[in-house]
Amino acid sequence: MSYRDNALFCPSCNAPMEERSTAEALIDVCTQCGGIYLDWFDGEPHLALAGWAPSARAPNPVQRLSGHCPKCGGGFEGEELLGTGSIVFRCTGCAGFFATEAAAKMIAGYTEPLPSQVPSFFAQLVELLRDTFKK
Repeated sequence: MSYRDNALFCPSCNAPMEERSTAEALIDVCTQCGGIYLDWFDGEPHLALAGWAPSARAPNPVQRLSGHCPKCGGGFEGEELLGTGSIVFRCTGCAGFFATEAAAKMIAGYTEPLPSQVPSFFAQLVELLRDTFKK
């Protein structure tokens, strides 16, 4: 029997969570506050949340969780994700991931630059030399 066979409860407000499917993963969404729980194996959060449709409710400004991981019961530690300023919570036991709905909206909108948009080392060096010798 897997943990998904049992009801999961939100670590923020203790309401039941519903399983939803996105383009990349199965996510658990709180029915009350809209918080999102992802398993560690679901991959990068910004990819796992692709195709997720947030609710129209007001965001929940949670900065600290009072509950435990819905999967393993472990504690959470807050961390900033992807330089977005969004505080998310990582389970210290199973590495599961919890984000408030507001943080998940920011994460879902995050896109990494394509390799073609990131200048190569050689291109950066050439640009630096041009700038240096223009002076």
